[in-house]
Amino acid sequence: MLLGMAAGELLGGETTLPLTWHALTLAESLADTGRLVPDRVVAAWLALPAAHRLPATSTTGIALRLAARGMDPAELGPAAASAAGAAALDLPLVRVLPVALAASRSGAATRAWAQLAAGLTHGELLAQLAAVATALLARDLLTLDLEDSLVRTAQAVREEAPEGFQRRLRPPEPGAGVPEGADAPDVLEAAVAALAGARDWTEAVAAASSRRTPRDQLPAVVGGLAGARWGLRGVDQEVLGRLPGDLPSRLLAAAELVGTGPVESPLAPSGWAWPDPR
Repeated sequence: MLLGMAAGELLGGETTLPLTWHALTLAESLADTGRLVPDRVVAAWLALPAAHRLPATSTTGIALRLAARGMDPAELGPAAASAAGAAALDLPLVRVLPVALAASRSGAATRAWAQLAAGLTHGELLAQLAAVATALLARDLLTLDLEDSLVRTAQAVREEAPEGFQRRLRPPEPGAGVPEGADAPDVLEAAVAALAGARDWTEAVAAASSRRTPRDQLPAVVGGLAGARWGLRGVDQEVLGRLPGDLPSRLLAAAELVGTGPVESPLAPSGWAWPDPR
């Protein structure tokens, strides 16, 4: 899953792989502690070299700048949401893919950790819901087909999801193509469409890479989800060979560690809750 995520981001045109690096450091924190500790995750993101971080003007970049000034992690998401404009849009979907591995035996932990990982930088309800749905979908795709995984994911988020969100978790009509749109629910819907029309990882990522959305995060999301569904079947080895330095070995090690380690309390720290949708 994590190698597929990185290869997807690379094919999407992000040669410095900031989404992958943020997801990897979160995975390594999970592997070290057996649970998601906000302070440790934020510290790991702040320690990334500048070339591996998301832009300072992104929502995540704004949140981390506030963290560097000493703001409590529980306050970062709402503060970044109020400070970020439309041009600062980035999404918390890729970073939750390691959660699907770490909490594969616990739906409660998957939900809690994905919401927490998203909420560290994104205070909006729909962004957090889309992140939770992405993690749950990835978790189920490890063992189920897409249709069954979508049904289970829709059921898991039905209580929190506003009207209209669950339709994004339905397979598209034949020939509908991959929809445009840059916010988190749009990208989740597009990921479902890319997976539904594909027979393997390569076809899914090719469909995801066909959109015209600038700085599109869809290829990385689809790369990870397709990796959960099909493994690396169909992945061009030349693409994997272009991943830099020790990144592939670190991704493989992190995936193995979080996939076999203990799952501790699925409860988020006190003070964390779904944001008010109003």
